[in-house]
Amino acid sequence: MLSARGSAWGKADFAHGKQDFYDPSTNPNGVVSFANAENWLLHDDLNDYLNQQTLEKQCCSYGEGYTGSLRLRSAMAKHLNTHFNPFASVHAEEVTFAAGVTSLNELCALLLCDPDDSILLIGPVYGSFTRDLTTKTR
Repeated sequence: MLSARGSAWGKADFAHGKQDFYDPSTNPNGVVSFANAENWLLHDDLNDYLNQQTLEKQCCSYGEGYTGSLRLRSAMAKHLNTHFNPFASVHAEEVTFAAGVTSLNELCALLLCDPDDSILLIGPVYGSFTRDLTTKTR
């Protein structure tokens, strides 16, 4: 028997099943969606780049904790400061990582919003904001 929360999760739209995404050789008539912020056309290039990198063993574990290693958080802080020139510098202690955008969305909703608050989003957007921001945060 499921809890009330489990029953609500069971009704959430998780978009399971075969997707009809464009691929120049295997699915030239597939869909290129501009409704979401994900760029499927970069996957091959990103995969090639990542396969050329050398990663240390600790990159495959929790290492220094579940919010990212100091090395990773420092690199991201440097990137943000260099490319976005924020009013106040970003420090590694102010950066966190999570296991995907769903985890980050849930965390933001849980920490920043009360149950009756609203969040205004503009397009293009990540396609699962509604599920991510409401399923666990009720």
